[in-house]
Amino acid sequence: MKSILIVGGVTLALGYAVLLSGGFSQSDFNVSMLVLGVVSLLAWLLPTKSSSRLPQPTLWLLLLLVAAVAVQLGFSVKPAATRDHLLRIATYVAAFLLAWNLGRRHRSRPWIVCLPILLVALLEAVLGLVQVHGGGA
Repeated sequence: MKSILIVGGVTLALGYAVLLSGGFSQSDFNVSMLVLGVVSLLAWLLPTKSSSRLPQPTLWLLLLLVAAVAVQLGFSVKPAATRDHLLRIATYVAAFLLAWNLGRRHRSRPWIVCLPILLVALLEAVLGLVQVHGGGA
C-alpha cells in the first residue's frame, strides 16, 4: 500500500510538471517540488517492514551537498536565486532517496522504480493521440 502511494505521488508530481510546459516554468516546477517533497517525507516517516538503511557515506555526501548550497546563502549576491537552487538540490536529493527507497523495497521487481516515468509517458502519448485524432494541431 505504501509503495502504491509513493509511486502515485511521484507520478502526480512528474505528470503535473510535464502537463504544464514540461516543468519549464518556475511556478510549475515549485508545485512539483512540493509534491515530491511531501511524498518523500511520507515515504520516510511511514513505518516499513524492511530494516535496510542508506549507507552512511552516501547519506553524509547527500547532506554535505545540501549543506554546501545552504552555506552559500550567507555569501550570495542573489540570495533568492541561491535559495531556489537550494530547494532544487534538496528536491533532487529527495528524488534520489525515493528511487533508492523503492528499489530497496522491490528488489525482485526493480522496474517499479521506473513506473512513474512510464505512466507519465503513457498518459502523454494517449493525450497526443487524442489531440491528433480529435482534429487538434
